Amino acid sequence: MKNIVNKIPKSVYGILILAGVLLLVYSAICFWVKIDIYNNTKLPSAFDIVKRFFLQFTDSNVLKALGITLRRLGISLLWAIGVGLLLGFLFGSKKQWAYTQPTADFLRSIPVTFLIPILAIIFGSGDTINIYLLTIYPTSLLIMFGVRTGKQKQDLERLHFFDIIASKKMQPSIYRIEKIKLTFYETLPDIFSGFRVALSYGLVIVTVLEYMHIGVSENSIGIGTLLDKENINHENVNVFALVLLIGIIGFVLNKGAELIQHKLIHWSNENLKNE
Repeated sequence: MKNIVNKIPKSVYGILILAGVLLLVYSAICFWVKIDIYNNTKLPSAFDIVKRFFLQFTDSNVLKALGITLRRLGISLLWAIGVGLLLGFLFGSKKQWAYTQPTADFLRSIPVTFLIPILAIIFGSGDTINIYLLTIYPTSLLIMFGVRTGKQKQDLERLHFFDIIASKKMQPSIYRIEKIKLTFYETLPDIFSGFRVALSYGLVIVTVLEYMHIGVSENSIGIGTLLDKENINHENVNVFALVLLIGIIGFVLNKGAELIQHKLIHWSNENLKNE
């Protein structure tokens, strides 16, 4: 029995704890609403919410909205990876960072929501490019800072040893390519760390912008817009179920990124500690 318990992944216990915490918090909210004599709101039962959560996977409207949201997130992250890697490797070293840090700190201090009126003036509030730009902007900075952290932590002794050995045995063009590859592999753990943060942050931004109907048309309703419509119609069961769905999607995406990170960069000390 003890061996079976030990074989159960810790993430399973984490999911059970999360379920218990959610149930406890929701029970507390229901109790507060019940004793509040000035509040006539009737909250759905936890059973109804869980039931509706699973029924969503057979609802074509929910699946379509989820697909639109994930497509927006995927396209934004692909652009963010390209921009973040480029900026990180160009300006992430200590020498360049002294000149670029003020600009980076300035840009990351501007909330995404403050850029909405500027983009609305340029593109109009209904253009989907607003969602892409407002998601790419912060997530590319997160990835850039991940690259910068990796370059700052790079093993200079190993790089110096590579310079001594490889510069004598390789042609200049091959030597430069191999040095770039070495730098990339050295910084890959921190790139993945930045990407995982960007993944969660990007999902939040996309769904919030959809909820605000920024960059959304009638033919491109994402999960955030669907949540707003259910809220307007006072479909409380659907509202709670959609919130639960967004949280689960975020968990699944991050878990997938973690598994890819574990497989691709198995040499990383951070991954070895997690095993």
